Amino acid sequence: MKRRGKSRNVLGSILESLLDLEKYGFNVTVLRGRVNDLLSVKDRHGRFQVESKDAEHMIMEHSHEKTKLVEDAEHIAKKIIELQDKHASMKSEMEAKDHEIARLKMHMDSMNEGIQSARSDFEKLALAPVT
Repeated sequence: MKRRGKSRNVLGSILESLLDLEKYGFNVTVLRGRVNDLLSVKDRHGRFQVESKDAEHMIMEHSHEKTKLVEDAEHIAKKIIELQDKHASMKSEMEAKDHEIARLKMHMDSMNEGIQSARSDFEKLALAPVT
């Protein structure tokens, strides 16, 4: 930044010197145009440097944000896998419970049949004549 100011000061000093020369009758139009062109280029160069630094800063900022997003996405992906595993485990447990419920219902049906059979046998014995 100091160098830019120094170059600008040198060119400004040259413009002042050209004014002095012009006062003494020298034609400095071409030289003044060249110095003004140099000042314009120098200003443009300075703007590009500032914009370049701004862009570099934004790139770093966006890169940092992207890194954070990648980390968050990876964390979420791991959580999704954990949840999918947990879901699969729960489905497996539900299927096991369904099989156990079906087995217990069959056992209950068998016991109900046994109860009916025992009740029927009891009634037959109770109603049978004693001989």
